[in-house]
Amino acid sequence: LGFRQRRYSQVGANPAKHLVFQRISTASGDGKHYCYPHFTCAVDTENIRRVFNDCRDIIQRMHLRQYELL
Repeated sequence: LGFRQRRYSQVGANPAKHLVFQRISTASGDGKHYCYPHFTCAVDTENIRRVFNDCRDIIQRMHLRQYELL
């Protein structure tokens, strides 16, 4: 079901964020891409730290794969 079919049975941001999460996580399912989902806001510094750490991990994996070290 798309978001339009669901929006009348569930109200709020949770259904939307979980629909977006589902669509993004299935789009990266080829094994060459990594998806690190985070539900956060800009004022949650600990969560932002996790997001930056995961971004760094993705970049490191890209470089290691590029030079056939992974």
